[in-house]
Amino acid sequence: MDLLTENDGEALYILSPLYAMFVQSYRKKRNAVTMSNVLKNASSMDANRTVEFGFFQVMYNILIDGTVCPNASLESLNNLLQNMLDMNIYHATNDAVAKEQHAVLSAVTDMLFRDLAEKERQGTILRGLCLLLEINDSLIEQHMSDLWPFMLDPIEAAEKESCELAKAILNTYAKSRQIGEYLQSFIEALNAYGEDKTEYFLRKPMFSREFLNEFSTCVYNNVPPTQALSIFQIFIDHISQTATTEQPSKKRKTSTTEHTSSQRSHRLALELLCQFLLAIRLTPQQKLSFCDSLSQVAINIIMERLDINNSIDNIRMAIPALQLHQALLNTFSDIYFNLLDAEFKNKLSAYLHQITALSSKQSSNISLTAFLFSINATFQYIYYCLLSNLKPSAVTLEDLTNDVLSIVLPKIDKSSTWNGRIMDLDKKNIGTACWKILTEDWLPTISTLVSPQHMNDITRIVVSNTHSNDQKLGEISVHGINMVLLRSAEFYELVNLRECTFKVLFDAFTSNISLLAKGSKHSEILSGLAEALQESSPRIQPLVQKALPLFQSSSMKQANTASSNSVVLNLFVQLEKLHLFPMEYFNKYQRQHLLLTMVLTERLFSIDGSDVCERNRLALLCRSFAYKLVRYRGEVGFLVGDIAFLQWWIRSTAALYVDEDTNIVGHRLYQNVVTTTVLLEKLLLSKLIEDANAGNQNSIDAISSCKSELKSIFLEEKKNTSNSAPVQLDFITALVAVLNAQRIARAKRNREATQIILDLGDLRDLLYSYVISNCSELKQAIHNFMNDVKRTSKDIDSQRFMSTSKCVISFSPILALSHQLLRQHHANTNVKDDQISALLVPILSVISPCLKYLQMYISTQHSSEEKVLAKLLGVCGEMAITLCSAVPELQNNDVTQRAVAFVWYVYEIAHSHGEEGCKNLVDKAFSGLIPTLSQDQFIEVLNCIMQKSGLEYHSEEQAVQDNVKTETVLHFLWLLMNNCSPGKCQDQRKPFREQISSVIIMISNVMEKALSPSVLKQSLRLFADIANDQSIGLRTYDISLIVAGITQLRSPNLPAALKQATTKQDANDIFEGIFKVLSGILKNRRQQLVQAITPFTAILETLVHCFRSLHPSVAIATRKRKQDNKKRMLQDQTFSLLTDHAPLNEMCARSYARLLDSLGDQSATNTANTTSGKSHNLAKAFSKHSPYILAEYLSVQADPISTISLPALKSALRPGLFSLLDICGEHERDMLMAAIDTSQKMLLKTLYADWSKTHRYTGR
Repeated sequence: MDLLTENDGEALYILSPLYAMFVQSYRKKRNAVTMSNVLKNASSMDANRTVEFGFFQVMYNILIDGTVCPNASLESLNNLLQNMLDMNIYHATNDAVAKEQHAVLSAVTDMLFRDLAEKERQGTILRGLCLLLEINDSLIEQHMSDLWPFMLDPIEAAEKESCELAKAILNTYAKSRQIGEYLQSFIEALNAYGEDKTEYFLRKPMFSREFLNEFSTCVYNNVPPTQALSIFQIFIDHISQTATTEQPSKKRKTSTTEHTSSQRSHRLALELLCQFLLAIRLTPQQKLSFCDSLSQVAINIIMERLDINNSIDNIRMAIPALQLHQALLNTFSDIYFNLLDAEFKNKLSAYLHQITALSSKQSSNISLTAFLFSINATFQYIYYCLLSNLKPSAVTLEDLTNDVLSIVLPKIDKSSTWNGRIMDLDKKNIGTACWKILTEDWLPTISTLVSPQHMNDITRIVVSNTHSNDQKLGEISVHGINMVLLRSAEFYELVNLRECTFKVLFDAFTSNISLLAKGSKHSEILSGLAEALQESSPRIQPLVQKALPLFQSSSMKQANTASSNSVVLNLFVQLEKLHLFPMEYFNKYQRQHLLLTMVLTERLFSIDGSDVCERNRLALLCRSFAYKLVRYRGEVGFLVGDIAFLQWWIRSTAALYVDEDTNIVGHRLYQNVVTTTVLLEKLLLSKLIEDANAGNQNSIDAISSCKSELKSIFLEEKKNTSNSAPVQLDFITALVAVLNAQRIARAKRNREATQIILDLGDLRDLLYSYVISNCSELKQAIHNFMNDVKRTSKDIDSQRFMSTSKCVISFSPILALSHQLLRQHHANTNVKDDQISALLVPILSVISPCLKYLQMYISTQHSSEEKVLAKLLGVCGEMAITLCSAVPELQNNDVTQRAVAFVWYVYEIAHSHGEEGCKNLVDKAFSGLIPTLSQDQFIEVLNCIMQKSGLEYHSEEQAVQDNVKTETVLHFLWLLMNNCSPGKCQDQRKPFREQISSVIIMISNVMEKALSPSVLKQSLRLFADIANDQSIGLRTYDISLIVAGITQLRSPNLPAALKQATTKQDANDIFEGIFKVLSGILKNRRQQLVQAITPFTAILETLVHCFRSLHPSVAIATRKRKQDNKKRMLQDQTFSLLTDHAPLNEMCARSYARLLDSLGDQSATNTANTTSGKSHNLAKAFSKHSPYILAEYLSVQADPISTISLPALKSALRPGLFSLLDICGEHERDMLMAAIDTSQKMLLKTLYADWSKTHRYTGR
């Protein structure tokens, strides 16, 4: 070691891993010898301890000799101590070996304390002392007096280690219930080192939030309530010391700028006392024991320090008094305030007001801290006065509140931020700190006392638009506080703020309109509108009349000035806040004004030269809020009075178009704008049509105008269309959808509709020709692509694939329009069949080319483009809807088969690629098709599904493909069952009932060969629907088939792939599926179950194994034992698929208990019209089998390895077990007692006693 240089110190770091490897190897060898020699003696155990610790001594001797590399030596020593702690090498016993080892560790501790004053190694030494404390706390206990200075005032580089050591010492005292001794030592250290440098030590680790939180946790968890008063007295005795105590002899160098005084504030000790008071747990009776002490503290400490005599020098003495006063109010809220007499309370309000006024004029941290605490104490005083219905004689609560607010509100800087630390308060962020206290704690309290002017100021701050982008993570800002406040329900419950909030919001928007009125092309219109808006209570109709010219003009281009851009940026923040308000917050009058404001805001601030993303974002914010206002209670208001607003929304949307290839974010915003505008259009048109059918001529003219406007827009876009701006069909599609919905709704109510209102007129012919021409263009594009593929032997480049894919994708809105046009044929008898055929034939002719293209796209590497594939599948989903809507018109079985085949294929592809959007479209198409099918067509679809199910079972190598196909079969069968309602389509139920046995057998075969848990879950869902559908007459044979299908899951020969794919959540879901099937049979098929009761009971017996878990005594058994346990369970013919994941959750246990409870339920319905006598016989039959279920439960509980041991599961199962005892007669109980062993009899006696005591009906 003497040859080591400073650069070679890294060689010392090898000692720690070397020590760990030695101990591991030695223990491995020792265990091998121990297994061969069963007998052990004390001397051998002592030798083992000596060897492991002796190696540490050798390493330590090497390190203390390495004087050349002291830093590396200390760090290596810490690593060795960490190894000793992790590997549990040292044991603090009272024998000779432990004493020798303790002496060595004491020498290590002494060595570390000798070097503790060296600043460059202080952090490493403190970490070593922390490790020694964890090894044996007695090593540090005798050095505590020497350790306090370095914990209170460590160097900056060692603050983290100092904090960790301080928390470790605190926890050591707390665990031994010696918090009082710890605080006594702490206070003595403060008395010697810290009380004269309060502001300096408050920035140190011992008074950081991390340590104070740890102190509160230790007090909460480890301080008995009986010690609380004595600990409280320790603090009070320290604070009550003579104010002019001389400075201690030990002095540390202080900063020249630090304020010194002969009078101590005891702020450090009071910080700990406040944390202690907030953390202690006391009962009401224990709090009463503090009454005498609280009175003395209030008079002798708090009041004396709060009386500052208008001297700024006395403010530092008031800060700890304010902290203590607030802590006492929070802890003893029901005692402390009532102990104070009226004179005391009057003086308190005067002192608080004096401190607030005096400290508000200063800018030092001490003054600002006193200002913040005094504001909080004042609001706290007001709150308790209101709570106790106290009216102070010196000053009214209203005046006190408004005086404080007149000081606080001007200090709030909306752009400032604060890091949350009291020590970092300054003149700029004090307003943010005050705003945080005001809004989070006291706003509901003072809202009834505030003057209108101050209420207006508060509201303006809440809805202010300022937001700093420079705010750092974790900092507090006024904007962030406001956002939290607006998301809380408490703010909206303040009735006094409502009117003021609306006025401030409305004024903010109108002020922006006034700014743009200057120098604008429409300055006269805007000026008049701005003046009307700024009236005190403007009426809505005059405002609408003044705003109409802005929307009736063809265009209004606003200059892209810096002022207008800044207005737009501020509007984003204001609109985002506005979206947080619930619609119930505003009255009808206010909602109409806000609606007009949204329309005007978008119209005036959609600047042509601004960024397109900003324009879309602004439009989305305005229109989405307008939609909320319109949808709430259907208050369309002035929007239906003149269609110009809706027409402008529709026309202006085209100018917001963004190509997805150039700007993805902008395109998504544009799509959201279109969606929102469509929703607005549907609401307004529905209201207009209702009014028009009632004879309102203005509404009739508005509908005609809207149709003409849509026709004009369509013709313009069709004429000027380009690749960057396609024809927008969403609004026309929405118009046709609304007309169809209104026609169908009036037909259901047997009301005639005015034909001219619901007729498209010449617009329909334009749409027909447009759809037909686009079908031809798409067919030609795909045809050309296919020809190119055939002509060339090389792969088609991705650019050609993308261009063709765009053509197919752009066909989606045309399909949506086509579907609505086809629906119009069903609702409108005036549409001729030849017209509908002219539209339908081209659409059907496109399906096959699109399907071929989809197959080619999937078979190439281009299918990795998930977004393109999702859109192509979306087009196929729209085609499925269109095709299924055409099947009833064609009345052709061949077409029905082709439609089902197409829908089936699209669903398989979407399911294999996880495209939920396409799957939803296919489900919608197939579900809508089923009720319209004739009986022959329904039989054809059912046979198609049955045939498909016979082709889905291959080897396990094709597991993925088989799963997709099998799940598709089950899904379409489920859709078929749930969409042929017996009320409307009774003829469809007949073929289904005739083939129900075949359907059940098919599902059982699927379950037998299932390779994924999702197949089992779908199969069980079908079984449950069949069992619960009382319109399906099930025979005993059918019930036996269902029970057999579930029983086969007990087979030990289940596919390995199925077991590997099943997770615990899957096991819980499968159990719930089995429960629903069995519960449905018990509830609706009890008569048919009699013949199959034995296998049914066997299922119930085996399900109880799903809740067993390893006994705690063998929870650390070897893997071999666990595997043997699983083999034993398999031999018992349990549900291995479920028991492999046992225990299942509590929900499954409750379901099982409900199942057992249903066994004795005589009120269950049955399709066989069971008489009361037969129902009684059924209950008797179940009572004969209930002992076998109880016996199985008892055998599980008596198992020495695994039982149902979780308390939650045992509690959940108990009601079901009691229900079994309810239906067991005396004979069944005797039989059960004779069949079980002694341990099981004891369990049964305990269960029977609990049943008799808590559950058994005795007639009383």
